[in-house]
Amino acid sequence: MVKKIEFLKRTLVTTLLAGLALSLAFVFYSCDDDDDPDEPESLAGTYQMQQVVVTEDYKIGEITIIPAGTDVTDLAAGGILAAAPCSDPENAAVDLRDTGTLFLVCDGEAGELQAGTWTENSNLTTLSLNLSSPPFPQNLQLNVINITRTASTITGEINPLTLPGDAIADMLPQGVNPPLAVLIAVEVTFVEI
Repeated sequence: MVKKIEFLKRTLVTTLLAGLALSLAFVFYSCDDDDDPDEPESLAGTYQMQQVVVTEDYKIGEITIIPAGTDVTDLAAGGILAAAPCSDPENAAVDLRDTGTLFLVCDGEAGELQAGTWTENSNLTTLSLNLSSPPFPQNLQLNVINITRTASTITGEINPLTLPGDAIADMLPQGVNPPLAVLIAVEVTFVEI
């Protein structure tokens, strides 16, 4: 009888220890954060446009005006960042603040201009820039979708990116008047500064 009681005690202790070990393993597993510690929890930050490339041919009628693969960084930055109060346009940047406000700022220069608001989705794959009037001629929303990130860049697609028709006047065949607006599909890369 004593052996049976001793056996039951050992079995109970072994079962309790095994249960405790499994519980601790579960707690440590649950607390283990699978996210990369270098990945930000938000897209908030200050960014300059590094590159904007057309992803689909822009045509007027049957004539391709801007072929896919064309770098239109200067056109896009000139349209979006032109309102930044910078003495050197190369210093213009977008500041996405934690408060949801969007400012145009100047890297290495004083001056900023509130230019709207911004939002992001929960998995940081969509960024919505809500540009306000003023400083822009009219309210404009840009949705950057299918975002991929590195430690210092955000790359995504904008479709459509609206540019003023005059921006492509030099690209048009002689005698063709520019449209009021140009809607192009682009891939954009922002670099954090």
